[in-house]
Amino acid sequence: MQGKIFKAMTCVSVCLLILVSVSCKKSTAPSKVTIPPEWMQVEQAVKGMKTYEANFVFQNFKAGVKSISQGQILYKDPDKMRIEINLSGIVGQEELILHNGKIKWSYSPSRKFAFKEVASLNTNSFEPFGLNLDPHHLVYQGRAIYDGSECNIFQLEQKDSGTLIKAAVSLKDGIPRQIEFYNKDGTPRTIEEISSVKINVPIGDSKFHFTPPPGTQIIDLSESSKR
Repeated sequence: MQGKIFKAMTCVSVCLLILVSVSCKKSTAPSKVTIPPEWMQVEQAVKGMKTYEANFVFQNFKAGVKSISQGQILYKDPDKMRIEINLSGIVGQEELILHNGKIKWSYSPSRKFAFKEVASLNTNSFEPFGLNLDPHHLVYQGRAIYDGSECNIFQLEQKDSGTLIKAAVSLKDGIPRQIEFYNKDGTPRTIEEISSVKINVPIGDSKFHFTPPPGTQIIDLSESSKR
């Protein structure tokens, strides 16, 4: 059971790291390759962003069955993130994923266990959309309104797997409002909707600190990886 919970939490956290990486990534590829000018608008929008908070709904499709998770994400430049999740379809649904700049925690309060890992939130290690792809592979698809915000729509395809990704990124603040992943056959894999985005709101460092409550079973993944 713990393994299933960890996989579910990891799936959501990876997709939410995509949100962080899209919002913070700067272009580093050779200048010979042209970046879509619409992506440069995104990069311009995120300049000066120090914090944000947003709500999300995460839909996952597997074997024709859809599961829905929802929650809130807090981000503080350069390396702090807090994700509170309600994982549908799993007993004891509230989960917490937290980066404090040095340690990553994944905590289940109802089960009283926590996964701990030494893993800094280094957004520069993530290409846009978290799939080792950069702005030079993006195809601009036009504009649309998501959550009341005008967005540039980008599409890209991961050549080795055939995964198709579509993202609606706000012109106002550079934060995605929707990210969609499709399988090679065109069926949806995951869809993430982001709403109620607030930029540069005060977020205290205490939001990113975590002390396991008494009685919590701690599984140190960093120690396990050394074996």
